[in-house]
Amino acid sequence: MTFLPVVTRELRVASRKPRTFWVRFFAALVATLLFFWIWLTFSQSYNFGRQGSSLFSGLSGLAMAYALLIGLTTADSISEEKREGTLGLLFLTDLRGFDVVLGKLVATSLNSFYGLIAIFPLLAVPLLLGGVNVGEFWRMVLVLCITLLFSVSCGMFCSAISKSDRRARGAALLLIIVFAAIIPLVHSIRTRFAAGTSDSALLATAPYAYMLAFDAQYASAFQSFWKCIGVLSAFSLLLLTVASNAVPRLWQDHPASPGKARWIEKWANWTSGDARLRAAVRSQMLNINPFFWLASRPTRKSFYPFVFLGLVGAFWLYLANKYPRDMQEEFVYVLTMLALHTALKWWVASEASRLFSEDRRSGALELTLSTPLTVSEIINGQLRALSRQFLIPACIILVADVCMTFWGAWRQSGSVIDSAWVSTSFAGMIVFAADLLAISWLGMWLGVRSLKTGKAAMGVRARILVLPWVLFVGVISLAGIARLGISFTPNWQMVLGLWLTLSLGLDLLFGTSSARNLHRHFRSLATSRFETVSTFGFNRSSRLSPATQIQPPTRIESASSR
Repeated sequence: MTFLPVVTRELRVASRKPRTFWVRFFAALVATLLFFWIWLTFSQSYNFGRQGSSLFSGLSGLAMAYALLIGLTTADSISEEKREGTLGLLFLTDLRGFDVVLGKLVATSLNSFYGLIAIFPLLAVPLLLGGVNVGEFWRMVLVLCITLLFSVSCGMFCSAISKSDRRARGAALLLIIVFAAIIPLVHSIRTRFAAGTSDSALLATAPYAYMLAFDAQYASAFQSFWKCIGVLSAFSLLLLTVASNAVPRLWQDHPASPGKARWIEKWANWTSGDARLRAAVRSQMLNINPFFWLASRPTRKSFYPFVFLGLVGAFWLYLANKYPRDMQEEFVYVLTMLALHTALKWWVASEASRLFSEDRRSGALELTLSTPLTVSEIINGQLRALSRQFLIPACIILVADVCMTFWGAWRQSGSVIDSAWVSTSFAGMIVFAADLLAISWLGMWLGVRSLKTGKAAMGVRARILVLPWVLFVGVISLAGIARLGISFTPNWQMVLGLWLTLSLGLDLLFGTSSARNLHRHFRSLATSRFETVSTFGFNRSSRLSPATQIQPPTRIESASSR
């Protein structure tokens, strides 16, 4: 038998896919654009040595963020096989657990690895400018490769122990955040108030290895660097080993024990309520909109945002009581607002696209269209369900924003209100409300178009949460480069107006186009679940209605025509 047959097959298949080439091409293109952006930004301020150091630090930092977050692509690899019921078929052969895990790992992370190695030649360019030596470059390459291994291992582990794609992605993201952000943050807080704290807790964190890869830190802590590399590698291999041992056992459906069945029943009653509560909620919602009731199950799902806000508020009050002076700084207020806004928008993007995507994949959406419900009623029911879950928490966040805005302005300037701070805060509130509305429409549209919930949600986040900032930074950078020697400096009103215009413009563009496309193409997309269209020899999911598709003639029809 061939050693690692699934890995061999996936490598052969990937070598024939055009996507394998285009991923490397676009990764190198994006890295090249970022390289020139950083170089033009610092070319007039620093000498060649400082330019090389700045280029190396900027590109390696972006590559580190890429290596950490790209592990989410593997989080639904095995769990998807579990949901489809095809994982058990693999174990009818001579395949073992590590064959399946490593095969799925290669299949889902190969393009991610190609994208990473496409950045390495640009990381070597600062060697020519100075400020970076060969050892520093190769240490950074090693750190990025180990970080990518750690990230994809977290995704594979969470995919092996979970059946739901949302739970697998959420657990993988939480695991990465704990080891990449929370542990370093807790350690920095401890070192601030307790001198002499040991760095042993940081040995399992990728940012610590990234920091020690630079010459200034490596010279005094080279042993810690290699220990960190060893711990990260061992932890990644441990996650893959556990996943390999768990996959052959967790794919089977076992009858629940009496104790476990009672806990499952209690959890179902808590999330959806008892029979009396469900009947009351059902009769009330059915009178409003039948799809509103369908999208609002489980009934207690609307309490989850309140629980989240309560935990965040309790933690914030604890910090304010323990560190009153530090928690009253404007920087803390801005960080709190950004964190709450981003968390709720991230959550809405997931919920807005989830139901339509899952129902289209299972065929439930097609069955819903066979009822007397119209497309407008289905869309309005989903919007009502989103409003029921997130409208009041969004209002609570806006009230907290207003309180922090005026308290920060009064504390900073006394009786005089700081117009820049207040204007920026209220602009953020306006963008927050507009983003939520655009995310709701765009999430429903991408949910209908995509058969994978995670893919649809990430598409929403990329368009609404990431794209405005990319355009904003790009416009500011181009303006600074074009200005060169002209003695003109934009004030805060111009910068704020640019950010507000870009954010609201993209919200209007994506929101209106998604609403129009939903009403026009909802029915055709919902009924095209099993149809494919051949384009240049490659099959893809159909996005056209059955009536508008050109179907190839069957063999019988072709023979009769001849």
